[in-house]
Amino acid sequence: MMQLSRLSSLFRYSKTCLFAARNMSNTSPHKNATDTEILSDTTVLSIRQLSPSIRHYVLKVDNSDVSFKAGQWADLLLPGISVIAGYSMCCSPDLLASKGVVELAVKQSDHAPTAWMHQKCKEGSEFQLKIGGDFYYDPKPESPSLNLLLLAAGIGINPLHSMLLHHAHLIGRGFWKNSIPKVHLMYSAKSEKELVFKESIDKMVEDHESFTAEFFVTGDQSTSITDAKRGRISMDDIARSMAELGVSNTLCYICGPSPMIEDTSSALQSLGVDQARILFEKWWKTDLDKQ
Repeated sequence: MMQLSRLSSLFRYSKTCLFAARNMSNTSPHKNATDTEILSDTTVLSIRQLSPSIRHYVLKVDNSDVSFKAGQWADLLLPGISVIAGYSMCCSPDLLASKGVVELAVKQSDHAPTAWMHQKCKEGSEFQLKIGGDFYYDPKPESPSLNLLLLAAGIGINPLHSMLLHHAHLIGRGFWKNSIPKVHLMYSAKSEKELVFKESIDKMVEDHESFTAEFFVTGDQSTSITDAKRGRISMDDIARSMAELGVSNTLCYICGPSPMIEDTSSALQSLGVDQARILFEKWWKTDLDKQ
C-alpha cells in the first residue's frame, strides 16, 4: 500500500476532479482544515453502472475510526497510481457508521486515477482512503434552523445527494424538535441518463414534505422525463426558489463546473444572500468541466 507524503498532499488536486472551497475567495489547493490523517484499507464490495459514463462503487472501510460529514470527499490511494484522487461520497454518513461502507459515483475521464477506477477496479480490489474537505453539511442541535438550497450540475450531485440523505436521516431521528427546515434541490445534467440519482431523490421528496426538487436537462432535448425542464438553471429559477425558502434563513450549497458555480453564486448574491451562506465545491479545469 502507498503511504501519504506532504508532497503528494500538496499536489493532490493538480489534475483530479474535485476541489472544495467555502467561498469564492478561498481557492488554495493545499490541505483543508478538516482533512484527517486517518488512513484505512478498503475493499471494493460491488460495482454497477449508473449511466453510460458513471459507475457506482460500494467500499468496505476496515478502520472503524474513520468517519465523514455529509458532502466530504475520500482521497483514494490507488495501486500503481502516483496521483491521489478525491471523490465525494454520495451516501449518508450513517451508512459508514452503521454498516462500515461508503459509496462513490465516479464519472469516466482520462485522468489516471479515474481511468483506473473505470478500467482496472473490480470487486475485491483493495486500496486505501482518507477523508477530507471543508464542504459539508453538519447541523448541530444548538445551530439556527436554516432552510437549504442545493444546486448541482452533472457529477456535482454526489456531495449534495449525501447531504439530502443525511438530512432525511436527521428527520427520522427527530433531530428538529420544532419546525423541520425546508430543502430544495436543483439538479442539472446533459441528458436524462446522467440524472443518476433522480429515483432516490424522487423517493425522498415523496417521503418528506419538507423536500422539493427540480430537474434540468441541458443537452438532450428529447428527454422523456416529464418533470425535467429543458435548459440550464436560470436566474429566474434561483430567484423563485429563494423567494419560497427565504433569503435571510437559507444556506446554499453549490457543486459543479467553475462557470456554473460562478454564475449561481453571483445570482444568489444579487438576490441578497450573504456570501458566508453560499458554500461550494469547485472543480479544477479538467475533462469534468465539460459536463
